[in-house]
Amino acid sequence: MSTRGIPTMRKALLIIGAGIVAGLIVTTLTSRSEVWHKA
Repeated sequence: MSTRGIPTMRKALLIIGAGIVAGLIVTTLTSRSEVWHKA
């Protein structure tokens, strides 16, 4: 279990990347929903 903490760094990067992607998806969905509500 002592692999210099490389897998933990990869997990952290994956979590951060997933959070960024989720944020972008949420913003795009909200903007689209607003456009749909306006139309």
